[in-house]
Amino acid sequence: MKGYFTSFIMLVFFTQMVYSPFVLAQTYSSQNRTGGKELLQEARNSYKEKPSEAIDLIAQVIIIGLEDKNEQLQAESYELLGDINNYLIQYDLAASNYLKAADLFKRNGETNKELTLYKKTAKAYEDFSSLREAIKYYELFVSRKKAALLPSKKITSKRSKFKDLDVKALDREEIKEVQLTISELYSKLKEYKLSEENLKEVTDDYDFEVATANSSQLNRRIGDVYANQNKDTAALNFYSNSLDIAEKQNKTKEVIQSRDKIAGLYEKTNQREEALSLRKNTVKILEEEKDTVQLAKEFLEIGKLELSLENESEAEEYLEKSVDFSSSKPSIEVKIEGLKSLSSIAKGKGEAQKALAYYQEYIALKEEDYLQKETKLKQQLEINSTINQKQQRINLLEKNDEISAKTIEILRQNDRNQKIWIYSLLGGMLLLAGSGYLMYKNMRQRRVANQLIALKSLRSQMNPHFIFNALNSVNLYISQKDERTANKYLTDFSRLMRLVLEQSQKDFIPLQGELEMIKLYLKLEHDRFEDKFSYDLQVDAELDVESLQIPPMLVQPYIENSIWHGLRYKERKGQLKVKYEHRETGLIVRVEDNGIGRKRSKELKTKNQLQNESTGMYNIENRVKIINDMFKTQIELKIEDVSLEQGTLVTLWIPNKNLYTEA
Repeated sequence: MKGYFTSFIMLVFFTQMVYSPFVLAQTYSSQNRTGGKELLQEARNSYKEKPSEAIDLIAQVIIIGLEDKNEQLQAESYELLGDINNYLIQYDLAASNYLKAADLFKRNGETNKELTLYKKTAKAYEDFSSLREAIKYYELFVSRKKAALLPSKKITSKRSKFKDLDVKALDREEIKEVQLTISELYSKLKEYKLSEENLKEVTDDYDFEVATANSSQLNRRIGDVYANQNKDTAALNFYSNSLDIAEKQNKTKEVIQSRDKIAGLYEKTNQREEALSLRKNTVKILEEEKDTVQLAKEFLEIGKLELSLENESEAEEYLEKSVDFSSSKPSIEVKIEGLKSLSSIAKGKGEAQKALAYYQEYIALKEEDYLQKETKLKQQLEINSTINQKQQRINLLEKNDEISAKTIEILRQNDRNQKIWIYSLLGGMLLLAGSGYLMYKNMRQRRVANQLIALKSLRSQMNPHFIFNALNSVNLYISQKDERTANKYLTDFSRLMRLVLEQSQKDFIPLQGELEMIKLYLKLEHDRFEDKFSYDLQVDAELDVESLQIPPMLVQPYIENSIWHGLRYKERKGQLKVKYEHRETGLIVRVEDNGIGRKRSKELKTKNQLQNESTGMYNIENRVKIINDMFKTQIELKIEDVSLEQGTLVTLWIPNKNLYTEA
């Protein structure tokens, strides 16, 4: 009897525990309760401007749908929630919510909506770069859609029969488009046999030269598949079909896209004269359309082609046009590439001053682009954090409803014996534990995604502070009429910047790449401050520089600090030592200088300099913290004074195992 009473108390406690959040949800929904359809429409109208508020509205609608057992309302809510996730580039969450909606529509017998959501799910996985999952749902869509097109025994009138044929024609075209997407995805996975099989189903019994609504695009996409497989002749045939159809239909945008594909194929097969002629004819169309964004891109491509043909004057003319036309925001990357090419041309012609001016503008614009991307990343991080919390609340509402329904059923079966009560209780607790685990796993995945965004944001801030000072050094060489030295310095500087920009996009790089960048950086700084310091870079012969992976731009800021804040202010010539030491379990990097020391350096700095250095050091420490957390590493950092009056020693310990363990 005592055991029975204990079990009853535990069940009451469990019931209260699982009911509490749901009771809160009911209270929340009862306040100024509005119809679910109206709330859903309000969310649909506002989610692009106010996604967070829209999700709050959807949560209310889901509560109403759960209370009223209205699966249609729940399905529409989850579909809209997926659309919001998709809009916010949360593709994995979008796929999850689309599948919930598809399941609810399936239970309601709405096959068309269910299939549409499989297609949306596949596209979300495709955008998330989960190509196999994308293929799985695209193929599910195709198989179910084909089954729906099988002849029906239902007798229809002549009028409805013709209408049905029109609908089936549209369905078949949609199937072919999806199969073409499947072919493209298999091609990206380099599974060419499966790609060909799906492509054959698309091309069989289909006349691509007939100008239907989407046939120009379909021809172009098939051309892409063949081009990806290096079947250039077949690709050119389909690109040409696409162009012919687009011209017949007077679709200027399609004409330009098809011309671009053909020109790209010509360039790939070294038919550069043909590509150049085609692109120059495209310019005439774009000038008539007054499409400055596309003109900027086309001028850039022509400039690059002229440069590859060693027509420097013509290349410079088109690249200058590209820069002039790319002042608008969407063309900033075109302008950056154009300025870099113009600087290279000027340097090749021995026009050092002009090359420097272009390069300074290139660097300034590149920095501006970085800052814009960094701001966008931070905003995305904040939005993701808020949206993820709201998504967890919606998941909890769904789980609470499921658990509450099971608990009510347990309470109604009061004529069962004690064993059934206990088993039911344990089952409910296991369900709750499972729900908690799934939510924990989901939150952990969100945390990893947010950390990736944060890490990328921090990496974008690690561009060397010496950029503009280095450009001033080039100016000095030019003012001293030493253009040869200026050109040599600018060449090394350009190479260093390319390495920095390439490496800063990656989480880890081979030690060999790190050493190449450090050697070049030390050489450039020594060229500028030859009278201030000498340096010694040592690398253990036992280090496997090709296979050992380390985070990029982790050591360089400390070398920069040693030069700029320790050695530069020293009255006598100083010494900088950088040593990469092999250990059985990892790598030790030591950066040691005999400069003026941290205390004296701090006294000499302005308030702004102190703040900038503090921000820089914080960014590095924060990077190390995130890398350790995400990749389960144990990177350690230690900064100490060599003596009370002078010198600083920075020691970095980087283990060489578990570096790629996922968080």
